Order: sequence, then structure tokens, then C-alpha cells
Amino acid sequence: MARSIINLGVAPTGQGGDTFRTASQKNNDNSAELYARQALLGTASNATLTVGISDITSGRVLKVGDYGFGVMPVFNDYGLDVLTSFGYCYINNGYNAPTGHRFGWLFSLPVSDGYTIQEFRSQTDGSLHTRAKLSGTWQAWRMTYNTGNTTRAADGTLKAI
Repeated sequence: MARSIINLGVAPTGQGGDTFRTASQKNNDNSAELYARQALLGTASNATLTVGISDITSGRVLKVGDYGFGVMPVFNDYGLDVLTSFGYCYINNGYNAPTGHRFGWLFSLPVSDGYTIQEFRSQTDGSLHTRAKLSGTWQAWRMTYNTGNTTRAADGTLKAI
């Protein structure tokens, strides 16, 4: 339904305008249409959006790019020690990265204050490295061994390449 405009008449008397009853009916019709439309919108239409890519406020609606979903943030010349918010990002020439691997994808999973797990996938060779922050102290990076960087000996034991 199109919006019903109330005819206020000629100023200052209002002569030729809608009667009070007609104006009130138009007001009710306009309000009913707005409420009907709002009822179709769903809950997210009235929710508060996140204010940054790592906003952890309960009850907020995520946007594309939050936590690296949809659009991955890129950190240039950045230290991995301070990236402790949940999410994915790309590291371009990062420091505090695994030795020899300054370019790649980082996933951070904070557990609680002072405790975080990080996984780093190197762009250089695809290797996967993990480390943990325990009681506020970062542990050393550890490389995950897989069929791309190990072999099996004749007796079936694994051998690092």
C-alpha cells in the first residue's frame, strides 16, 4: 500500500484539509503497514553489528570479514605474538613466526586470558606449525609432520626428511 498523506489544508486555518477522523485513519494505515513490514524482517534486522574484526561482545551480529570469515584480514610486517583474538588472517612478512616462514595463514584460538593456541600454515612450503601461549608465555613453534615431510623406512618406521 502506498503511503497515505494527511491533507493539512490551508494555513493557518486548515480549511480544505482532512477531518480529524480521516487523518487519524491515514495515520493508523501508515503505522500498520510499517509494523507489518518490520514483522517480516527477522531478528538480525534489529540487532547490533560487531564493531571490528575481533569484537567478542555477546549478542552482536557478525559481518563479512569478522574473524577472517568471508574476507581474510592481511597483517603486513606484524608480530604474531599480539594476534591473540579468535580468527584467521594472512601474515605478510610477519615476525615471531616459525623460523624461515614469514608469509602464511594464521589461525588463533584464545582459550582464556593468557592462554592461546596458534596454527601457522607457511606459504613458502605449506608446512603446518603450532604453538601455545600458557600462563602468558609463548611456547616454541612445533612443525607438524605429515606425508609431505616424512618417509617410511622398509621396517615401517617414520623418517623425517
